[in-house]
Amino acid sequence: MNLSVSNFAWPQHQALWCYEQLAKRNIKGIEIAPTKVFGDQWCIEAEHIAELKQTLSLFDLEVSSLQGLTYGKPDLALHGEGSQVFLQHMQRIVEIMQSTEAEIAVFGAAKLRQCKPSDVQEIYALFEQLGHRYAMSSKTLTIEPIPKAYGAQYLSTLSECKHLVNVVNQPGFALTFDTANAFLSGDLMSGNYKNVLHKAKHVHVSEPDLCYFHQPSKFNIELAGDIKRHYQGHWVVLEMGDKHFTRSGFVRSLDNFIRLYAQST
Repeated sequence: MNLSVSNFAWPQHQALWCYEQLAKRNIKGIEIAPTKVFGDQWCIEAEHIAELKQTLSLFDLEVSSLQGLTYGKPDLALHGEGSQVFLQHMQRIVEIMQSTEAEIAVFGAAKLRQCKPSDVQEIYALFEQLGHRYAMSSKTLTIEPIPKAYGAQYLSTLSECKHLVNVVNQPGFALTFDTANAFLSGDLMSGNYKNVLHKAKHVHVSEPDLCYFHQPSKFNIELAGDIKRHYQGHWVVLEMGDKHFTRSGFVRSLDNFIRLYAQST
């Protein structure tokens, strides 16, 4: 199990300084939201990705995973007319994963979960196609529960997302366990989340509203032990927002993350 940090955590003009802080602490991965690195229009050329990889290599970093997969794409939907556009866009994500050598793409997208489908079979069929496509490319698309507090009206709990993964039953489709999302969705009220952790392919460590990790909540401190015992995936990713970025807060957050998880690196 290796540690990674999402590039949600810093403004782009602070990226090089943040890379340096990761390197100093022997953190090896970065989870990237493509539009934050390459711009909002999804005009991502091979030379742009090559430049990013070259920069990361200077700090002994690699792209662990992708997130923010649908940002800036208002024409996408999980059902109805927009679902075909969604499939086409998600194929583009596979291509970006191949170029960056990322293993995992994390599908969140609360806005796409605001309207429940009239026929749930449409959702099953959609993700079955995606799971097959990703498996054929030796990549994995993971779905993370998005709690209702963030605007999702379905696929908001671990049990719902686990059920979807089980029904789809494709090796290229799996589950991301997000600590704050599990807390906000009430998934930590029983011990069943430990079984989900055992099967998860990816983990996000986060605070509610993507606050910094300079003072981890009690649930995060307690979950760290469970994650180290039960999780069998490759990456554990610290996910924070950059709304209140400070260098001191960023460094304190990294140090707390390492303190909780470095024993398994």
